[in-house]
Amino acid sequence: MSDALAPPPQPIKSEGEILHMTEVFLIALCLFREARSQGADGMQLVYDVISNRAADPRPDWPNSRMAVVLQPAQFSCFNFKDGQSAIFPQPKTTAEW
Repeated sequence: MSDALAPPPQPIKSEGEILHMTEVFLIALCLFREARSQGADGMQLVYDVISNRAADPRPDWPNSRMAVVLQPAQFSCFNFKDGQSAIFPQPKTTAEW
């Protein structure tokens, strides 16, 4: 089976689209770093924590998923002193993206 190239990316149309793409990237990176050894179930649990915190009306949590992920001392993978903060996925094929 050949590793076909992905179609070229489409031009970005708005700042909102950039913000959305950034949020998706940061959440995916958080899921990978926090639960990569736990498979899809572990990643789903981390995603549920992120979503629940963003939906929580109390002032303890930010109201966006991106802000929850980046909130200091919440996810170790975004703490600069944590070794995970420098780990990125290394896909072997484009299909793994």
